[in-house]
Amino acid sequence: MKRGQATSFMFASGALAAGIFLFAGLAGAQEMTPAQRPSPPPASNTYQSGMLDGVRRWFKDSFSRLSPSADSARGTLASWGEQAGGAAKEAAGAARQAGDAAKDAADAVARLPNSRVVEARARCMIAANGAPDCRTVAVSLCKAKGFGSGASLEIQATQKCPARVWLSGRAPDPGECAPQAILLRAVCQ
Repeated sequence: MKRGQATSFMFASGALAAGIFLFAGLAGAQEMTPAQRPSPPPASNTYQSGMLDGVRRWFKDSFSRLSPSADSARGTLASWGEQAGGAAKEAAGAARQAGDAAKDAADAVARLPNSRVVEARARCMIAANGAPDCRTVAVSLCKAKGFGSGASLEIQATQKCPARVWLSGRAPDPGECAPQAILLRAVCQ
């Protein structure tokens, strides 16, 4: 048989089978009278548990065992939240105080007559006591800009190491690198 003929044959045989079942069902329905129809089984007073009831009981038992653990975890999380909230309030208070101090310092600088903040990048010389002397650098920087005097405002501490230390990729040995200070900002008057 060819493919088209096989499909037609299968469709015809399926339709024939469906017609036979339909006819048998109609014939059987006509033969039964209302008195002959089977009555539904009587309701039983005894309950027999099945699979769904077993699953329901399993969930109920699981939740009852889980409830005390969840309450304990909820209490622990609540106490952690209270502690974190207290720490955040303390940090916010400290930040507010630092912000107020910075604002006060900026206001003090702004109140100085004829003062201005100048940005620079100048290396400070090492004084006789070994500390960086950035005041003389700030004064010379401010005088070069037309002001009478100056003071250092921001200093960056660095190390000056020989190139061989950086090229080797190793950490410098103690005393191998010299400390260095760089003046970043100065207040000129």
